[in-house]
Amino acid sequence: MKPAIDKTGFGYLQIEGSKIKHDIVIRMSGEIKKRKKKLSKAVYGTSHMISLEEAKYLYQDGAERLIIGSGQYGLVELSRTSRPSVRVSDEWRSSLRWKKMASWRSSRRKSDS
Repeated sequence: MKPAIDKTGFGYLQIEGSKIKHDIVIRMSGEIKKRKKKLSKAVYGTSHMISLEEAKYLYQDGAERLIIGSGQYGLVELSRTSRPSVRVSDEWRSSLRWKKMASWRSSRRKSDS
């Protein structure tokens, strides 16, 4: 896959030797664009929950897959409203289970109440 992601760390990615300090979208052509977090923040107040509007922006005609990096600590996830629009694999679900931070999950439950 082009471009190649060399490494990641909290707050950055390194792609083909260049350090990038913001979230990105890699298009099918290989073009790197800044992620439009505002689409999700406007709905949920956070960019950790991907809204239906952002999922629609991310999708491209002809795409067979949408790969979403869950962040350095596994906090990013699809919202309930965007899940029916995106087929979520069992592999993705299971990888998220072990990446979730227990404190974040419990704080979300309290704020949802």
